[in-house]
Amino acid sequence: MWYLAGMSRLSVLSTLVLAAALTACGNEPSSDATSGGPPPTGLLAYPFSRAIVLTGVVPPAYSLALTFDHAALVKDKLAREDGADVRLGLERDGEVIELNRVLDPSSDWNDAKTTIWFRSPDAELGTGTFRLYFGKLTPDTALDDPAKVYDVWEDFDDATFNAGSWQLKKFGNAEGKFETVKGALRLSGQSNDFAGLSDNGVFFYRSVSGDFTAVAAIAAVGGSLGGNAKAGGLMLRQNTDVDSVFAMASLRHLPRQRVSLARTSKGMPPVDGTELTAPDTFPQFVSLNRIGNDVSSGYSEDGRTWIGLGSAFSIKDLTASVFVGVPFSNLSSDFGHADIDWLRIIKRVNPSPLATLSKTE
Repeated sequence: MWYLAGMSRLSVLSTLVLAAALTACGNEPSSDATSGGPPPTGLLAYPFSRAIVLTGVVPPAYSLALTFDHAALVKDKLAREDGADVRLGLERDGEVIELNRVLDPSSDWNDAKTTIWFRSPDAELGTGTFRLYFGKLTPDTALDDPAKVYDVWEDFDDATFNAGSWQLKKFGNAEGKFETVKGALRLSGQSNDFAGLSDNGVFFYRSVSGDFTAVAAIAAVGGSLGGNAKAGGLMLRQNTDVDSVFAMASLRHLPRQRVSLARTSKGMPPVDGTELTAPDTFPQFVSLNRIGNDVSSGYSEDGRTWIGLGSAFSIKDLTASVFVGVPFSNLSSDFGHADIDWLRIIKRVNPSPLATLSKTE
């Protein structure tokens, strides 16, 4: 048993014992079991909670990441190993509203740096204090819908893939298609390159407005790939004109490289950014960040720690609404492909607000 072995429920006595352990660990009981009032319900029935401290201005409906030492809570017998008891709540006007929380796809429960995501409420819900709740032996199913946490989320599962929000553009004489294969997006094509005065490749995209951070996990590449193939990654474009301004972060085929490039003015050749040797292993993680007219790219070895891929590009005449998605180009006599495990887009403000778990109450 992970938690108070031999007990089937939390009695008043056990709650007092846990409250003592909680005080020693800097946690706070979410309710008073000795008050004699009606038993608590909802998140107030969870034995432990901690406040979440926000640094910076948090806009309404904004996705926030919280990294905390879940392994320490498990070790102290305060939380379940599988994270099933972890909840996110907004305390407001004497009530607690449960919010959706999701485990970062590159994170794990029972880890010293577990990362979960949640979303600030819409403006009409008002303000309050965010709290993390945990420690219930037999919790109900958590609210954990990523579509209600991120602005855009696709894990390309056949049952939930929102294909109607996406389109496929073929530039020049490119041929290509998209499909879902074993829970991943497979973007395949036969074309030339994103280069020169006009583009020749395929682009799987949707509309995105405002400043954002986009992240994609490339699960695999395969098929017939030319040596300069740009197999998956992320691209931002003003529109689908063949000479439109764009910025992209992609994997180049053998020798495997992470590359960034951009067409900063309409009708001009792309500007090469950075080319870095990459291991020929998967998954590979890439990101695009837009703040105004500046677009920067990055990569990660593990999906957690991010490294800039060259300097930001300043792109002329970007409007609020742009197209964002996955590019693929492939100078080959046959089709090659890139498989995208998941893709996430969130709003971004500068400076970015931070969420941390308080150590004491």
